[in-house]
Amino acid sequence: MPRLAVSVKLPYALRLRAESYRVGPLLELIRVENPPSLAAAVARTVVQAEFDHAETDDADEKQRLRVRDAEQLLRRTNRLLRWYRAVSRKTDIVELTRAQASPFEFQVLGEPAGKGWEDPINYEAAGPTPAPLSLGELT
Repeated sequence: MPRLAVSVKLPYALRLRAESYRVGPLLELIRVENPPSLAAAVARTVVQAEFDHAETDDADEKQRLRVRDAEQLLRRTNRLLRWYRAVSRKTDIVELTRAQASPFEFQVLGEPAGKGWEDPINYEAAGPTPAPLSLGELT
C-alpha cells in the first residue's frame, strides 16, 4: 500500500513555522516547510500532504488517484492561504489555480511502490477563449 507525499512550491514565502496545520471543516492536515532563510530573494514555501492508496497496476487508476490527491492538496493550500491572508492582513496573498501551483510533485514514502506513482503532474494555464463569430463573419 503506497503512501504518497504530494507537494507544491508556493509563489509566496509564508512566515509560518515548519509544522503540520489543520485546515477546513474536516481539519485535514497540510505540512508547511519554509526555506532556511526567508530573506532570500527567491524564497518560496513548500506545502505537502500525505495520502494512502491501495496498490494497483492500472496506470489510469494511478493517474486518477494522483490527480485527486493534487486537487485535495490544492484545496487545503487555498484554505491555508485564505487563513494566512486574514491573519497577516497581506492582501497580496491569494488563492492559487492548478496552473499557478504546478508542478505537483509526488514521492512514495516508506516501502517502494510500483512504477507510475512518482510522476509529477503539470497543469498549464488556459489561454483566452476566442470571441464567437457573428453571423456575418461566419458567412
